Amino acid sequence: MKKLAFVMPLMAISLLASCGGTPQPSGTFTITFKNEGEEDKKIENIEAGSIVTEGIPTPTKQPEDAEFIGWCTDTESKNVFDFSKIKIYQDYTLYSGWKTSTYTVTLDAGEGTYITGQKYNLYVKKESNLSKNIKTIAPPYLSGKTFAYYTYSDGTAIDYDDVVTSDITLEANYLPTTAPTDDLTKFDWKTIRNIAVTGNPSQWFKIGATKKVKINEKDHIVKIIDFNHDYSELPDEGNPDPNKVLGITFEFANVITDSNGNAVTTIWDGEYEVSGNNYDYRKSVLNTFLNNDVLNMLPSSGDLDNPDLKEVIKPVDKKVGVNESETEGSQYYTAISYDGETYPYPYLFLLAYDEMANNGSWVTEGEGTKYQYYEEYPNQADRIKRKVGIESGNGEGYWIRSPRANGSYGAWIVGIDGRLRHYSVYSFAFAVAPAFCI
Repeated sequence: MKKLAFVMPLMAISLLASCGGTPQPSGTFTITFKNEGEEDKKIENIEAGSIVTEGIPTPTKQPEDAEFIGWCTDTESKNVFDFSKIKIYQDYTLYSGWKTSTYTVTLDAGEGTYITGQKYNLYVKKESNLSKNIKTIAPPYLSGKTFAYYTYSDGTAIDYDDVVTSDITLEANYLPTTAPTDDLTKFDWKTIRNIAVTGNPSQWFKIGATKKVKINEKDHIVKIIDFNHDYSELPDEGNPDPNKVLGITFEFANVITDSNGNAVTTIWDGEYEVSGNNYDYRKSVLNTFLNNDVLNMLPSSGDLDNPDLKEVIKPVDKKVGVNESETEGSQYYTAISYDGETYPYPYLFLLAYDEMANNGSWVTEGEGTKYQYYEEYPNQADRIKRKVGIESGNGEGYWIRSPRANGSYGAWIVGIDGRLRHYSVYSFAFAVAPAFCI
């Protein structure tokens, strides 16, 4: 009897529970959507038990540097309302939810310090250019050394095109304090590249600073001709994007030679359009020769983390003159040839007339502005003869990229006397002394 008395109450309780409970409300309901700066929006007459899948509005006004994450039940964007799962049995007021689209870039001074301490937090917009943002911050200080550049926390290098996609930490790198040098012997290409991207190259190097490069088992010399002069992309109109600037432009100070020390030569172009006498450096034999044959002659490590010269060179956008015999001067293009085709930006390029000398007769206009290296001497020939190969008596005439304006099948060269003159693009072969950017 005791056992029966114990079981019966439990059964009674169970039966009561199964028959009881609170019934779900019936009728229709309203969801109100609130977003600051806009009128409230509503979805009305929602049947009880419904899941709302249509008519959900999207805010048209949003806070600066924020992205919409959904409608929330609170004003602090903590609890996002899940329309795919919640059945409607009551009225709701929902608030626009926002997540800041900025990331924190922590600059770590390492052995040094910033004015504000050992670390500096920089808050930057999502997908914004990294190198541009960090250049706005005063560099850290370290006694006896000078800040040179930043790297990621794993030691890999920052590149020009890197954008901020998450919170990151960058570490400061220092080099012994020194005056700007004209001898790059003690700097490897990785260090030069890192300074070009995130540092101030003119603080370390002089215009005209040289470095040896071995090509075809022969020593060649490259020379800095300007800082922050060239761009990875140029606009059709207006000023270039400062995010696209390339830190250092080098030019070979002597012409490219083979293993016997003889100049490697090529024609400017072997194909041309007879109608109108149009021809374009971008589709020339010369441009192809530079960015295939010569590019593959450059020293290469095959390792982007421990690069040699070939790995640090960046593609560059250049204005390109087009010969047109029926017009005064020339048109010029960026990546588009006169025939409407597009061509990749070159790694190696030749200077234009405008970039090394003052304008003369039969010269294409608008191909570029003069590099600082070529501004130093008032006499044009003296400026150009400062190329090492010419000064030492081992010079060879070499092509530049400018066609002869309003002329038949002509393009400009620099002669061994340092003078600019023009020759046929398909009848003569001359040497090359290319330029490149890092």
